[in-house]
Amino acid sequence: MFLTRRDPSEAADINIISTNQVVAENTEWLLPGFLPKKKLSLLAGTPGAGKTSIALYYAATISSGGTWPDGSRAEPGRVLMYVTEDGVADTIKPRLAAMGADLRNVEVIDNTTEISGRGRRFDCQRDLGVLQQKLIGKGGYALVVIDPVTSIVAGNTNNNQVVRDALESLVRFAEAVGCAVLCLTHVSKGSSRRSPLERVMGGLAYGAVPRMVLIAARVSGRTEDGLQRGVLVRAKTNIASTDGGFEYLIQPVEVQVDGKVIQTSRIGWSSELLEGSADEILKSAAGDAEEMPGGELGRAAEFLLNVLANGSMLCSEVESLAVAAGISSTTLKRARKRVGVLSSKQTGAGPHSPSVLCLRNAPVGASGVGNVTGGLPFGPAATKPGQWFPGSFPGYPAYGSASNGTSSPFIHGAQFGLSPVADAGVPYADARIQYPPYVDSAAMSFRGSATGSQEFADARAQRGSVGPVGPVGSVGPVGPVGPVKQPKPPQPDDKPAWVSEENWDWLRQGYRKEYKETTRFDHEDESNFRARVGRAFLDASCSEWERKDELCSALVEDFNRFSYLDSLRAAF
Repeated sequence: MFLTRRDPSEAADINIISTNQVVAENTEWLLPGFLPKKKLSLLAGTPGAGKTSIALYYAATISSGGTWPDGSRAEPGRVLMYVTEDGVADTIKPRLAAMGADLRNVEVIDNTTEISGRGRRFDCQRDLGVLQQKLIGKGGYALVVIDPVTSIVAGNTNNNQVVRDALESLVRFAEAVGCAVLCLTHVSKGSSRRSPLERVMGGLAYGAVPRMVLIAARVSGRTEDGLQRGVLVRAKTNIASTDGGFEYLIQPVEVQVDGKVIQTSRIGWSSELLEGSADEILKSAAGDAEEMPGGELGRAAEFLLNVLANGSMLCSEVESLAVAAGISSTTLKRARKRVGVLSSKQTGAGPHSPSVLCLRNAPVGASGVGNVTGGLPFGPAATKPGQWFPGSFPGYPAYGSASNGTSSPFIHGAQFGLSPVADAGVPYADARIQYPPYVDSAAMSFRGSATGSQEFADARAQRGSVGPVGPVGSVGPVGPVGPVKQPKPPQPDDKPAWVSEENWDWLRQGYRKEYKETTRFDHEDESNFRARVGRAFLDASCSEWERKDELCSALVEDFNRFSYLDSLRAAF
């Protein structure tokens, strides 16, 4: 009778345990929200983004018990590094010293000694078990850095299964040693339009296996001192929020190490957490036209801050004004999220009442049409005399204020479904909501608004009685009417300083003509259409001019501004 030898790794039984037997644990952190203990994390970045410097900053801070960017203190511990792309003597050690590391607590893997006594390069797949036992035996290790992660993957680094096997061994290693493991890698070329996680170079497992995936990216442009900036965001995690991030500077410094003065660099961090999703922060850092302060999202956010600065408004009114200003509904929704605009129902108007928008932590202003749930104001608080109501435009003197030498006893209400301030007890009760000077505010009705100010009531009470009307004399012949020169409304300061008035008038007229004659594509956003018209006009008419991007932005802003004013005049 023949006995069949069975594979010792073949399953004999499957062990199942009840979750009742598992002791619940909180996630422990080295850097709260960014670098978890006992977990595998991945840091990906573009060349020159400073990802190695970030890892060295982590190592330096942990080794010395330093301070994290959020102001918290690091728990001191040992750090082990396995680096294959940078020299320890000329790069790693000087940077660690520049960032205040306790070099006694930072170690590097040199090589592996075989049983035969021969030395060879460290092989993660073969040697990880031995390293695990060594670190457990020595104790006190808080962080292990592997740069780059491809150095520990044996085989095709684009093969998901090969990558997953290598990374899962590091997951078990981190749990057994009780330390954080941080692996470094690159992002794919031409991946700026992808989601943050999809930017990680290589197989999908690089982003799937780690519990935390961080992205480091350069910020477009440099500081006034010529320093390179960067941002650090969380592209993926299920143990913390992915919103927010940190901005940092790469600072060149001289450091004295081992009796030598060495030129190196260090990381300097902003103490304020960046706001927004990882995708928004990365696009802003790359100088994406939509995410930049002057871009579509930035312009929509500024629009909301201006319109809602003095109180709440009906959602429908805000949306109408946004359309008039060339802001799409999609961009407006994204800007509402970025700015933190709150949406509520009017108090006492029932569940089907119109929605009201207001800024988070908006000050309670004067009484208007009514307050919304939570006591947030509905109706703008008046501005101080001589100030513009947010949403108005620089370059126009205030109506009814000291800035243009006129005065008015009335507090005029904007016809946005809001009311003027009528309570003399509120701050700035003598203030006026202001309009561009060529808007006839005296002709505006007070439809749907409060009665008006006490001054208005007093003025009405002081009227005398009207006496009898005398006979009307004959009207003489009307003489010839000469040409009437229409006063030119004051121009906003959109014109670039280096463009002459004559050229600017020509450019504005040419842009408007091009806009009327150009057909908008199906599903094309209005703001994108206006920018496309500007680029086409300048390429065709001013091909040899420099700084055409600046000119295009100025022309579009000028067009947006006057389109917005035209919509306001039509509403009045």
